[in-house]
Amino acid sequence: MYFSGLRRAIQDVEEKKFYDVALLFLQSEGYRELSIIDGTGDGGRDVSCSRTDLRIQLSVRKDWENKINSEADATRTAGKRHLIYITNRLIRDTDLANFRNNKYKQKGEVELSVFDLNRISTSLSAPGVIKSAYEKLGYLVQGKITATPKEIALSNLLLFSSEAKDLRQDVIESNIRAYMFKHPSSKNDDVVSAIGSSLPGVDIEHDARGALSRLIVKGDIISNAGVVDLSENAKKLMEAAEEDYAQSISNDITSISNKYSLSVDDVRRLIEVALEISAREGVLNGDGIQETALADFISNHNLIRRKNDLYEDLSKLSVARVSQYGKTLDHIFSANTFDIYRALGRTTDVRMLLDSSVAMPLMFGLCFGSVRSRYSIAAAALHQLCQSHNISIAVPRCYVNEMVFHGIEALKFAQTYTALNEANKAALKASSNSYLSHYSHLRERGELKENYSLKDFLAHFGLSGNAPPRKVENTIESILEDFGIEIISTGRWDADIRQEIAEGKPGSPPIIIDHDASVCTFLKNSVDEGFIFSTWDKVMMSVVEGKSRIFASSPSRVADFLSMAGGSEMESAQSFNLLGSLLYCDERKAAALAERIERIESAEKAYEYQNLAAAARGAADDDGGSQNNSANDNAYKG
Repeated sequence: MYFSGLRRAIQDVEEKKFYDVALLFLQSEGYRELSIIDGTGDGGRDVSCSRTDLRIQLSVRKDWENKINSEADATRTAGKRHLIYITNRLIRDTDLANFRNNKYKQKGEVELSVFDLNRISTSLSAPGVIKSAYEKLGYLVQGKITATPKEIALSNLLLFSSEAKDLRQDVIESNIRAYMFKHPSSKNDDVVSAIGSSLPGVDIEHDARGALSRLIVKGDIISNAGVVDLSENAKKLMEAAEEDYAQSISNDITSISNKYSLSVDDVRRLIEVALEISAREGVLNGDGIQETALADFISNHNLIRRKNDLYEDLSKLSVARVSQYGKTLDHIFSANTFDIYRALGRTTDVRMLLDSSVAMPLMFGLCFGSVRSRYSIAAAALHQLCQSHNISIAVPRCYVNEMVFHGIEALKFAQTYTALNEANKAALKASSNSYLSHYSHLRERGELKENYSLKDFLAHFGLSGNAPPRKVENTIESILEDFGIEIISTGRWDADIRQEIAEGKPGSPPIIIDHDASVCTFLKNSVDEGFIFSTWDKVMMSVVEGKSRIFASSPSRVADFLSMAGGSEMESAQSFNLLGSLLYCDERKAAALAERIERIESAEKAYEYQNLAAAARGAADDDGGSQNNSANDNAYKG
């Protein structure tokens, strides 16, 4: 896509910046806890990482053959058996092959992996990584991105389809059951934290909390005073899955153990690594982190001269069926912010627009803290997810005007409020006025200073005495802008759009119809940007429905959509235990998504891709955020 430009930038970059790019490359390959060790100024740097069994050398030197031999000697002296050499020089395949066969001094003793300019550029050109790569180089990728109809259809499928959502939830539930099978009588928070750190994605802990609640409701998990255990039935199912896997690999373990003089534990580890590679449709002699782990195993067990035989034996594992749906699961947890860009018009310029009913609880939450209302929880979730994806948030000025008049209505009620008894004050948590509702929640939870009145709360937003609406509007705009939320003008409305909204909302005040028509007109006319419009108003959703660069839905459904993609911070596609997820997940759900992916992969005409993408989006529009809202709300209650 952007390969040639990125390649030139990496080739010409100065030494220190190349080291930053090289660390990003290693991170994209799945290496963790990376840091550069100060060197001697010889055109190279060592890198430490979580893998202590290998050495990593970054280099910009032209005499790469001498440098590799020198570093390989140092690797063997250090008692390690694998050297990874990363350079911004171009090394031809024929030259590298000749070096390996005829000039490499540690051949057969130290395994060698070389990543040159082309290999680094190819890896960092991938969607989800390229933006970070250009930023490291001092550039910025903005505007339209290249994407084929097939890629767009796949992104829509992964972000919007019920099959993708169901499988993702099932994988998280499966990982919870697997964790609890090995860690019985765990605390709720420990389970959630463990799953959050074991799976890639944004705010996985929120999803794990929701999954844990579902499993308790289904009876798979028994909860008692904050401690959870698997039910007897769930435990038996886990034992059966473990036994089935153990039986499947027993013959493989025996044959490989005898042939290569390896212990049973070593063979188990060897098979697990091979299956992880197979599940991702990798090659055993490749250069990803799992493949590197396999190469390290081979080096550490003195099998370098027999590795081709071992590769052949591993490719014939009888348990290989376990990895059948590996690529499908990998798709789910490899989706990232670039999938959002592709789904919303192939643009990196994506903004979240909030209507007043979403903007008010968000503003209150940012100022005073979120409360346990559906509206506040959903708004807080959106804010967190937008930060994860580096998506800017904006509120149309006409909706700020509505926020002002909601506040004025609350101010008019303030005098009456002081005369209410405690029961009636508590009942205002359910008020349709967002100011009154949020204040009542805060008051009940004791999160306000003593004697902090409703008038004090309203005054924070400029609502006091006879303050003119324009002054209140200025105060609210300033508060939103302090939190990085942009205020935008949406301009004049289109007459046909206004008529459509008016017919859909008979009885609404004309000024409200004007505002909604102005926003919908703006969304339809802003052709260079992608938009996520968060609103509870189904009439407005229908007006912009069908525009691929616009996704309009309820906050809960928008949160689901954003949760399906990993964040804009680059993550490795190989950073979680795929094999463990495959062992315990529901094969039927994996098969359902695999079938949808296969339809996209086998399509040939653009209209077929477009129909498949539209079908995925249509399922999201039909959902309207109604499904699992309660679970979402509960999961965000910290």
